[in-house]
Amino acid sequence: MIENAIQIICVYAIPLIFAITLHEAAHGWAAKKLGDDTAWILGRVTANPVPHIDPVGTVLVPGALVLMSALTGGAGFVFGWAKPVPINPRNFRNIVKDTMLVSFAGPATNFLLSIGFAVLLRLLQNAADKAQHGVGFLLPHVPDRRGREYRPRLAEPDAHPAP
Repeated sequence: MIENAIQIICVYAIPLIFAITLHEAAHGWAAKKLGDDTAWILGRVTANPVPHIDPVGTVLVPGALVLMSALTGGAGFVFGWAKPVPINPRNFRNIVKDTMLVSFAGPATNFLLSIGFAVLLRLLQNAADKAQHGVGFLLPHVPDRRGREYRPRLAEPDAHPAP
């Protein structure tokens, strides 16, 4: 049971942290392009995952959910969050439109990552078929297969902001 939890964490953690990092960095990058350099000054527009990790939301809660589902034989529902990127809407030229564009940057990044991982997976499948090894030997070792599943789901909270 514990081996299953370790395997799930290893397969899911890398693409999830990569996606969360780029998602949050995209919010900061869009804000900078639209006139607000708050996230840039605070070092939050980076591909380094450390500034984006929330100890509870990125480590504790997802880890506990994976462990509990592995111990109980459940389906493995995982939920988590990262530190939000700080912005100051007063620095935007058009507060409403620019805030909407900054909010859209994270989900747009997730959809682009999803497409990119799907293309990468297809290329790996084709390479495995041409090598006449079949796909079975390659796919269980490719974490991108899991990464492709994460991207659209990470976009959902931003697509439906709380009032």
